[in-house]
Amino acid sequence: MLLGIKLIIYDLDGVLIESKPAIRKSVEYTLKDLDLKYDIEKIMELMGTPIHKIFEQVFREDDQNTIEEAVKRYRENYLEKGKEEVLIQDKVFETLEYFRENGLKQSIASNSSRVLMQPILSEIGLMEYIDLFIGVEDVEKPKPHPNILELTMQKLGVAQDETVFVDDSSTGLSSGKTANVHTIGITTGVHTTNQIKAVDPDFIITNLDDLKEIIKIDEPVKVYKKSKFITNRDI
Repeated sequence: MLLGIKLIIYDLDGVLIESKPAIRKSVEYTLKDLDLKYDIEKIMELMGTPIHKIFEQVFREDDQNTIEEAVKRYRENYLEKGKEEVLIQDKVFETLEYFRENGLKQSIASNSSRVLMQPILSEIGLMEYIDLFIGVEDVEKPKPHPNILELTMQKLGVAQDETVFVDDSSTGLSSGKTANVHTIGITTGVHTTNQIKAVDPDFIITNLDDLKEIIKIDEPVKVYKKSKFITNRDI
């Protein structure tokens, strides 16, 4: 049981949403658009890393000059065709509502693009519960570097020992360990329980609403906080 928690930071994909089908479809369209032949399974295995880094790693030397266009096409395809495949994880709305009603700040820290995902999350109603969203374009070094979590705490004025970070991957949880926040692994995403255990998080849960059993609410209060979208101007 954790006491005195003021902020929950969520990873996005695998924690709040399941976007693997949307990502896959968007990558397939992108490769087709640019007449590129690559193993889609290899690309999908690398998801959780920023998309431009994946293309840099996978594309052959003679295709490296297409990366900028590939990232642009990927984002366009995601918004036009892929977003219909985005699913909300189980018990997400109920959990976000519970912690909002009890006065906790809630944020997203993701290696996904904020610019790409923010309108989609707004459309499906998730951003109503989120005080701050920091994406890959907002930090110099993405996860597993702790920068994205440190910036979140700085912007929201919350200390390390008052912060919980929830992630479904060993990569993300490593950033939480380095940032010295409370870490909670969740098994609804890409990594197995054994992969999560290898990072030694403080807790492991199988469903998001298990957080209610870990984070103790001393004096429930009704609080509504308007969502804040971080902009480059804020960084």
